[in-house]
Amino acid sequence: MKADRIKAILNRETYSYFSSPTAYIIIIVFLLIAGWFFSSTIFLIGEATLEGFLTNIPLLFVFLMPAISMKLLAEEYREGTIEILSTQPVNEEEIILGKYLSSIILLIVILAGTLIHPITLSIIGKIDSGRIIGTYIGLFLLGSFYLMVGTFASSLTNTQVVAFIIGFLFCFIFFLLGKIISFFPGAIGFILNFIGTDSHFENITKGVIDTRDIVYYLSFIYLFFLSALYVMKRKRGIKENPSKYLTTVGILILINYFSNYFFIRLDLTKNKIYSLSKVSKKIVKNLNDPVYVKAYFNSNLPGQLLAMRKYLRDILQEFHSYSPRNFKFEFLDPSKDEEISREARREGLYPIQFTEIKKDKYEVKEGYMGMVIFYQDKKEVIPYLKEAETLEYLISSTIKKLTREIKTKIGFLTEHDEKSIPDILKEEIRRNYTLYEDVKIEEKELKPDVDVLLILGPEKEFKEEEIEVIEKFVDSKRNLGLFLSKYKVPLDSFWGSKNNTKLTPFLKKFGIELKDGLICEPPPYCQRIGIQQRRAFFLIQNIIEYPLFPIISNFKKGNPIVRGLEKVTLPFVSPIEISTGTKKGITIEPFMFTTKYSWIRKNTSNLNPLQNIIPNKNDERGPFIVGVTIKKKDAGRIVFIPSGNFASERFQEDVANSTLLLNIIDWLSEDEDLISIRSKGIEYYPLKKVSDTVRLIVKYSNMFLMPFVFLIIGFIWWRKERIKRKIYGELKV
Repeated sequence: MKADRIKAILNRETYSYFSSPTAYIIIIVFLLIAGWFFSSTIFLIGEATLEGFLTNIPLLFVFLMPAISMKLLAEEYREGTIEILSTQPVNEEEIILGKYLSSIILLIVILAGTLIHPITLSIIGKIDSGRIIGTYIGLFLLGSFYLMVGTFASSLTNTQVVAFIIGFLFCFIFFLLGKIISFFPGAIGFILNFIGTDSHFENITKGVIDTRDIVYYLSFIYLFFLSALYVMKRKRGIKENPSKYLTTVGILILINYFSNYFFIRLDLTKNKIYSLSKVSKKIVKNLNDPVYVKAYFNSNLPGQLLAMRKYLRDILQEFHSYSPRNFKFEFLDPSKDEEISREARREGLYPIQFTEIKKDKYEVKEGYMGMVIFYQDKKEVIPYLKEAETLEYLISSTIKKLTREIKTKIGFLTEHDEKSIPDILKEEIRRNYTLYEDVKIEEKELKPDVDVLLILGPEKEFKEEEIEVIEKFVDSKRNLGLFLSKYKVPLDSFWGSKNNTKLTPFLKKFGIELKDGLICEPPPYCQRIGIQQRRAFFLIQNIIEYPLFPIISNFKKGNPIVRGLEKVTLPFVSPIEISTGTKKGITIEPFMFTTKYSWIRKNTSNLNPLQNIIPNKNDERGPFIVGVTIKKKDAGRIVFIPSGNFASERFQEDVANSTLLLNIIDWLSEDEDLISIRSKGIEYYPLKKVSDTVRLIVKYSNMFLMPFVFLIIGFIWWRKERIKRKIYGELKV
């Protein structure tokens, strides 16, 4: 093959594309549909994400790519020009490659037309640029794959419509395989998952460039290139030995197989979600004795669950690479050996249930997907692995738990109507600490005695001697987490009243006061909630944005408590005021703030979400402080957040809120290593507050601007070609 010949065909085909209206129609229709996908969800989601656009583009490509490539060879067959090409000094490989690369040029132009979407997001919000880059790499590879499939389909026939149908069917099969793996458990599901485009496309668009996915795309592109070449040669009467192509297929299978053992992963995400953090590397490097991990995974699990096995193997291998001597692991398959299944049960694992379709009916089966981590004579059982994003934290925190000699004692104060956190969060605390759920103040002391005391949203009055015990606790160099609302607001009535706990004088001693009123944030900086409303005989569920549930995303850089966090929700929170006359030896550091659009609502009685909650002219505007750390010389640490509901079970179900609470516990325990890992998977990129006019401009410009640009370009090109043909016609006469 010669580059100049390929370039000549490439130039000819590219010119052919852009000198006909078909290319412009395809581009304009695609950009209109893609623009609608993006515009219809951008303000509904309220975050700077391409999710609405990205969810539908793979299916759109199934139709688009065969439409672009259907003419590449079919048109040459129909018009008989393939014979003319054959007389030229070019071979079949150069013809196919030149034509294919011209369709790639068109794909690049189409993707360039969609860049208006991430550019818009970067203007009205903040984006994860690494994930955006990954998204476009994924779209390019997927489009390139489907274009080669379409090129192969075009080689089979001399009719463009037939070529489109064949190309569409092939692309749709590859698209569909990743969607139906739940119907095929075990090895079949695993193979279908590998062949389908879903998992490979999803990996790259998450911002992870994995050589295994690159090898997959290049292998199938080359496979369909060879198939098109074989068909084209057969049509020209050139006999080819099929064994040559079968050998190539075998080599490609081997390359993909070994790529699972020799691969490189590049994590482009902002917080490096899918690669080991410095903390994890430090933990595993500092091991004094070996850690041994036994992962129990059934091979007959549905395909989507087997993807977790792949990711777990990757991350365990990464841990092993940083400490080959002291970190080892193995995978065991209970479905192949009953003794392994019994061993898993003895270790404390239990099988999960999953549904399999067999003989036209659903069957419930059991399988294992857990692991046991051993260190010295201790072990920790993780019975069920749920999310890939939390695996690093799960493994690192377990190693810390097993290697820690003395555990910090964490206690929740009770008997003042304090809030309760979910059981799953209590279990998470127990992973690293000794937890006491029922700490009381009796006989002027805490029982049982703890190192860190948490007071979660009390609503009963504290006695004077109880407050003295808390003061004595802090003065004895032990640490306190206080979550205290100024107002009590039951969520069944939304009717507020003063919360008189008598803890205000305690806070004043540290230079902290709470202003009257509750903080409100306008959309999109507030939480959506569901409210039931009765209309005649019907109950209607309304989803509304509630300003009194502000989303906090403004954090102090460098503060370990909020390191890596993107947002938290603080319901019914009041603003903190720091006294100018703070006593010497006390250091107060604010670490959470509202936006400049927030305001203080003075009416704290009727807080019905269905009313129109907007700022008055004289309302005080933000930003306001909503979280502080307090350090007193020769005393303990204090974290204060003026929202008791933040710590309640309902709001701790939000992973961001529970992460903040766990981070606070780590900071109060003076064990900050795990904070950065825990926050890695939490992403929040809110859009800026914009006017209704700007919203309309954003929506319609993203839907119509680029199609209009290509319409103008197409018109100019058409006029230019028309003039050229006219001049050529006159010269000919």
